[in-house]
Amino acid sequence: MKLRLSQFNHQIKTSFINPMTDDFQDLMAQIQQEHYPDLYEPEANSTVPLSDVLNQVLEGFKVGNSTICHLRYLWMTLILTLAVEPTLQYYYPNDSLTKDIIKSLEEMIINFYKINTIDKKYINNLINDWYNKVIEHYESLPYPEVVSFQVIYEAIDVFQNAIRVFDYDQAKEALLEILEDCLEGYAIFPGSEGRRDLFDWWLLEVVPASWNLSPLKSFYVVDRLVNQDQITIRQKKSLEEVSKMLESKLLENSDILRDSDNKYKFDQLF
Repeated sequence: MKLRLSQFNHQIKTSFINPMTDDFQDLMAQIQQEHYPDLYEPEANSTVPLSDVLNQVLEGFKVGNSTICHLRYLWMTLILTLAVEPTLQYYYPNDSLTKDIIKSLEEMIINFYKINTIDKKYINNLINDWYNKVIEHYESLPYPEVVSFQVIYEAIDVFQNAIRVFDYDQAKEALLEILEDCLEGYAIFPGSEGRRDLFDWWLLEVVPASWNLSPLKSFYVVDRLVNQDQITIRQKKSLEEVSKMLESKLLENSDILRDSDNKYKFDQLF
């Protein structure tokens, strides 16, 4: 299955968030140079499991305070759910649950400054209710004709874990599950072909955009979808609108932008 990389013409803003640290940029460069068996690369030369690499990147987001880190996790989750949504829409064209979850992610991001005022028990109950709702919802729908059950299972799993990202204590683990479904699994597209290209898109575009809490330059869209242009326009509009509102809220709550004294130290991965 071929993918089309849809380009967006806009300038990514970085003025309202601290730039990537030198350590983090070095880590990214090292990761880019390696080749991984998990991505079906014939020239694979790394003995490090891809899951460890993903974990190291997400750990790197912890520079600064936990609120900024949580926002970065939420932002990456929003990007990935937007990328996976067309998979479920293809098989369930009249279903709106994915849109509801994406809308909840957007609202959580925009209202980040209220998170610490919400009772932890309430958040966990909300997550459990939504998580179970996703399971019950898709179990109630007629099973579509698919190339592989794995396609549906992993796409649904992305949205289940997206709900868990609402809770900072569960966010990194849930996001790692999402990344496995997307980069190694079939949530975005099935098969082994094109895995490295998808990984590079995540590493070189999704990670920086998540760090900066900014829109993407491009989205991956599966070629076979008849409404590719509509999908990319919707994806672009969603990220740009949320990014603008988030920037405004960050400036209004500038104390959130202060780095903590507890600087994250990178472990040697390679």
